[in-house]
Amino acid sequence: MRKNKAFYEEPAQEAPATFFERVYDVIARIPYGKVVSYGQIARLLGNPRAARQVGWACAVCPAQLPWQRVVTVDGAVTGGAYADMRRALLESEGVAFLPDGRVDMDACRTPDALLAASRGGAAVWC
Repeated sequence: MRKNKAFYEEPAQEAPATFFERVYDVIARIPYGKVVSYGQIARLLGNPRAARQVGWACAVCPAQLPWQRVVTVDGAVTGGAYADMRRALLESEGVAFLPDGRVDMDACRTPDALLAASRGGAAVWC
């Protein structure tokens, strides 16, 4: 039996999000004054060994995202020439730092549950 197009339409298929787009979706959900690690994002996305790829995504992150809130697992602020700017942005948000210059991850890490609970909707960074 032939289907009449007026009565039947195939549901639209969404293209799967790229890894970078999924990283950006998580970054967009990091609360003000909090941070996440590259590895934490990789783990949330189901690729626990992809912290380096998360870093690559951050290197070309859209400007409107709070990319400064992604740090290393030990709280070090990386970013080459942008490290000082990132630190200044984090300080302006009230992020606590340890005496050795690293972010106090115990005080400022965003819990996985907070990031995971908000996944699934449309990307908020578009």
